Amino acid sequence: MKHIVFSAFIIFIVIAVNGCRHKSPANNVGLNVMSLNIRYDNKNDGVNIWENRLPNVINTLKYTDCDIIGFQEMLFNQLEDITSSLYEYDWLGVGREDGDKKGEFSPVFYKKQRFQKLEYNNFWLSEYPDSIGVKGWDAACERIVTWVKLKDKFNDKVVFVFNTHFDHYGEKARGESVNLLLSRIENIAGDNHVILMGDFNAHPNSSVIKEITNINRRNSVFDSKELTDIVFGPKWTFQDFGRRPMDRRPVIDYIFIKNGFLVNKYGVLNACIDSVYISDHNPVVVDLKYRDI
Repeated sequence: MKHIVFSAFIIFIVIAVNGCRHKSPANNVGLNVMSLNIRYDNKNDGVNIWENRLPNVINTLKYTDCDIIGFQEMLFNQLEDITSSLYEYDWLGVGREDGDKKGEFSPVFYKKQRFQKLEYNNFWLSEYPDSIGVKGWDAACERIVTWVKLKDKFNDKVVFVFNTHFDHYGEKARGESVNLLLSRIENIAGDNHVILMGDFNAHPNSSVIKEITNINRRNSVFDSKELTDIVFGPKWTFQDFGRRPMDRRPVIDYIFIKNGFLVNKYGVLNACIDSVYISDHNPVVVDLKYRDI
């Protein structure tokens, strides 16, 4: 009889623990997000060619274990390499040149056990945003925005994620991209939770970033770094595979938010492991918390 009672007690404990584990994600409103310009697969990158960088990239992604990741400059073969090792993620995006596999992607990765995809699309940063592969204004390259509407299965929250890469050359293109991007975010996401991330090729004091975060604009967003006291890592995000002098390394990669997020922590992570870089950019990671809206 004692054995039966003891066994029943053990079963009760196991059920209770498993029940807590099942329920805890629903009560855990934390959301870890990464933005990383992965550096396109360039055979002229010496020791930092993609084949050498890939193991460090995979290990970094597995260690950080983020819920949502936005990459920039990713070519299709790099997508295949990443997804072959990260089975827990689904991804969305297209090549910016042909709307299929050609050219750089700005894909959104998300954990498929946590999120349900509700809607997804792309648009181009140009005078014709719904036309595939059009260069905008004075831009040197085609520039794309990939966005996805997700439902968080843990709490039924709806999150819109936008990922992009502004032009490195066109000053007018960057300025016009701000207006187009913020307008589209407002029209697509409404009052829902918004995460906007990417490589904006603009430093924090530039007119581009000041306008994106301009509180006098109805549709502006907030720089996540400015919304927390816990800031970790370098004060820059671009290092050109370590070649850029320390005092000339800028912040050009950002994670912006709006409509109901709190920022617990912000960090810029190490990009060099055993003398091989993950990328010529450093990963930016934020720990977010939902706030009712």
